[in-house]
Amino acid sequence: MTIALCTSVESAERFRSARIDELVLAKTAEDLGAMLQQDPGETAVVLGPEIAWDVATEVVQKLKREHPRTGIILVRDRLEVELLTKAMRLGIAEVVATSEAGLLAAAIRRVKADAGQALEPVWKRNRVGKLLLVFSAKGGTGKTTVATNLAVALADQPGKKACLVDLDLQFGDVAVALGLEPNRTISDAIRMEETFDQEGLAGLMTRHLSNLDVLLAPIDPSDIEFITARLVHRILRELKLKYDFVVVDCPPALTDLVLSAFDLADEYILLTTPDAPALKNLKVAMDALSKLGLKDQPWKVVMNRATARTGMSQSKVAGEIGQKVFAKLPDNNAVSQSLNRGQALVRWNPKNPVSTEIQRMAAAISGPLRPPLLEHFGMKRK
Repeated sequence: MTIALCTSVESAERFRSARIDELVLAKTAEDLGAMLQQDPGETAVVLGPEIAWDVATEVVQKLKREHPRTGIILVRDRLEVELLTKAMRLGIAEVVATSEAGLLAAAIRRVKADAGQALEPVWKRNRVGKLLLVFSAKGGTGKTTVATNLAVALADQPGKKACLVDLDLQFGDVAVALGLEPNRTISDAIRMEETFDQEGLAGLMTRHLSNLDVLLAPIDPSDIEFITARLVHRILRELKLKYDFVVVDCPPALTDLVLSAFDLADEYILLTTPDAPALKNLKVAMDALSKLGLKDQPWKVVMNRATARTGMSQSKVAGEIGQKVFAKLPDNNAVSQSLNRGQALVRWNPKNPVSTEIQRMAAAISGPLRPPLLEHFGMKRK
């Protein structure tokens, strides 16, 4: 069943003309609630374009509490980046333009499919992979090195399959670090934004190892403006259904696009180096994440290029940030050598001290995978 909450004659006529299967119309939020009580199955709720944002917020929050398996679609006359970001954070599954009736029908089918999957018995569900976001508030801290090597180390875990995403769209170096030709990149997803699925996802990936695929950053910088937070959210959500581990190499900025990745992440690898500027930026980023509702439980602080010469020990860094350090990677010339060779250090020199520490990180991170409950794909921030 699809329930459209609409308060205008124009919206009602528009929904009827879209020829949506099992469509019923609700004029008030109370009517909507009553209909859901009668049929709480695989239901999609569509909020008409005339529904004010504050009213839509109240409706969505109530649906999330009382009917968590219901997929919610927002229809708007204009699609703006700010609106899409707010909708994703609220937990709305899809946002569709008023003029795109065909896309509305496709969106309804997608959210109903998600609801159907959530209703299946646990033993029938596919596993959901862990999304690990590698972030540094300052450039030059070795973020890509950690992300690429961690992805390879996770792929080497017995029976696991991993994926690496280069989300540093402007200056991404994953292709160089792993010696890959960027024949396919995330730019190829732009034309599929409204119809993105597992089949489309497969066409974006570059195979690096038998158990590791890579989604590379754009070659053409002009593509960046067309890669939206909404598209990134869809890509990452699909990747979590396909891989045991998804490692995301993020740019050093808390943009809407990066925050959409934070919202889906299970653990955050927060990278710093043992110097005052990097620690200051890390503390600022941690404070910003806390204010956004991204709590510190999944944070894993990694101290990179740690040497006694800096005069800043692991315990001192932990004291500065008020949180223990998850891993300490020593400064080692082999890191730059492996980058120049286009090979992950954990494969090229697995006994190197940096390699062994990253392998320890991977073993600690690797754990039971969770079933794809529908609420797992909702936003974490309020």
